[in-house]
Amino acid sequence: MIKIDYICGGIENITDFYGRREQIDEISHRLKSGQSVSIYGERKIGKTSLLKYLFQEGIKYVPLPDPSQVIILYETFAGKQDTPVEIFFQGLYEDLSRNMNFSVNHEKMDKNVFNKFIADSHYDGKHFIFFLDEIDAASENSAFDHNFFSFLRSLADKYKVQYIIASRKSLKQLIRENNVASPFNGLFSGNLFKLEIFSPEEAENFCRKLSHDAMAGDTIDPEIIVRLAGQHPFLIRLAFYHAVNLTIKSKNNRPNYDQLKSIFEKESYHAYFLDIWSHLESTERRLLKNISLNTLPDRLKLSEKEMIDDFKSKGLIYQDEKQNYIIFNGYFTQYIREWDIEAPGPSVGAIEPPDFDKEQFSEKLQKAEKISIPPGEQKEKGKALEELVTYLFSAYKPYFEVRTQVRSRTSALDLHLWFKPGDDPQLKKLGEEIIVECKNWRNPVGKPEINDLAGDMVSRKCKTGILISREGITGHGFKDAEGQRIIWFLSENNLIILVITFKDLESIGKGKNLVDLIKDKYSELVEGSHIKDLFA
Repeated sequence: MIKIDYICGGIENITDFYGRREQIDEISHRLKSGQSVSIYGERKIGKTSLLKYLFQEGIKYVPLPDPSQVIILYETFAGKQDTPVEIFFQGLYEDLSRNMNFSVNHEKMDKNVFNKFIADSHYDGKHFIFFLDEIDAASENSAFDHNFFSFLRSLADKYKVQYIIASRKSLKQLIRENNVASPFNGLFSGNLFKLEIFSPEEAENFCRKLSHDAMAGDTIDPEIIVRLAGQHPFLIRLAFYHAVNLTIKSKNNRPNYDQLKSIFEKESYHAYFLDIWSHLESTERRLLKNISLNTLPDRLKLSEKEMIDDFKSKGLIYQDEKQNYIIFNGYFTQYIREWDIEAPGPSVGAIEPPDFDKEQFSEKLQKAEKISIPPGEQKEKGKALEELVTYLFSAYKPYFEVRTQVRSRTSALDLHLWFKPGDDPQLKKLGEEIIVECKNWRNPVGKPEINDLAGDMVSRKCKTGILISREGITGHGFKDAEGQRIIWFLSENNLIILVITFKDLESIGKGKNLVDLIKDKYSELVEGSHIKDLFA
């Protein structure tokens, strides 16, 4: 039997892709007709996987005239909250130059230069299809304004240019929320595809595909997996991942389904349900609380019925034999029941954490300071720092939901945080998900560890990572860790890697606020003179 991963950032290998045949056929028909397409749906529903599949494989099914003249390009708006328009088009231009095998012209790039390039290519018979992922992330960058999207629309109007875009929210919803007259209006008319959970048959067939990929034979019952995970593709893959691991460890080559249920309930609660909860409106949260307490009114308003349909499409609820609505995850149910409707979120300015005890923190810090291990060595002694950091972030509950020992694609993460920045504009730049790695090494952490952390961030589509290191990181040049984290920050991924040392932790013990410290570290990364020195 082969272990499988449950994939956080969309499929990379098209053999991992399953389903969506109806949508693929419809989208292929639109592409053949020269139209643009918009795909939208909830987080982890498979938008990026479908987009990557179409980019890698689906385009082959589209009988466009002279396929050699068709140029396709995949780009994402994720991580580009601070990217200037000129840099965005420069990146597109360089990617196209590699695809079209011509030398890069280092002329300063802007919309006019890019328009001329597309126009010249058009008259040479070229046909462009741009796959644009995470389009809703563009709303976080003021540079991607009405004029920017008007320009993209104009390319499709004047030349052979098509767009296949993916977003969490529909264009109509994005337009309403951002209060703009979208230049994309009409471009995707009739070509909007909402991805929802699988049908029962698709869900079971997906389990059979996973069983085939893992060479599991009949050792894992697909019906039990579907009863446990529902029909959501991400949750099915997550449940199957744990089922395979339990089967490998078992003596009778069968998973213990009671143990699987316990593991899956906890993991899916953190990996999916809390993420969805963090993006729900207060009215939606209240309705879910009524469902969790079985206090729904006999007659629902139209808006409530629409919300319930939306909950079903996200895999949050189902109906039992008596047609009662049930929340799919037990941990999530309990969390909702305990949710305080009146509790305010964090406001601008770091607050004093009510659960932070300086004496307890100092004791844990002293314990971690007494222990250090050689670089790369993994020992139980290293747990002292993880316990300290877990306590610290857990104390700041208005800002952080803390998880421990979450699986990445290659290893176990020390900490995983859901971050709630409130209305602080600087904190909002950090994103909603943070990975934390702890290194209680007696030497500074090097470049390979920075790259490992960055790799986990990219695979999880996580913008911010925090490295807790006793002695910080190495060097200031590009061959060292400090230079490498700046390269990641200035790259198209725009990764924010913050480094917190034991001296920083000592300052917290003396009264420094953790949130203020994080803001200071971000300012140092963005505005610090060391960035200029590296490029001098």
